[in-house]
Amino acid sequence: MFRFASRGTTVLVLGILSIVICNILGPIAWSMGGEELRRIASGEAPPQGHQGAMAGRICGIVSTVMLILSGVFVVWMLAIMR
Repeated sequence: MFRFASRGTTVLVLGILSIVICNILGPIAWSMGGEELRRIASGEAPPQGHQGAMAGRICGIVSTVMLILSGVFVVWMLAIMR
């Protein structure tokens, strides 16, 4: 019996939403994906959620990079406007 239920699907949905709708969810998906992969590796969560957790984590990483780049772009544009 596993200590935790699988959150792979939740991480995947958060990762997809972070790319499509709101980049703020990216770091959350990244963090939850890493935690779920750690739980799966230690045997605390079922291995069926591995693919979803991995894909959601990657989507979270991509979304976080897009969030940082858009923040840098906004700061750069504000600096140019002065």
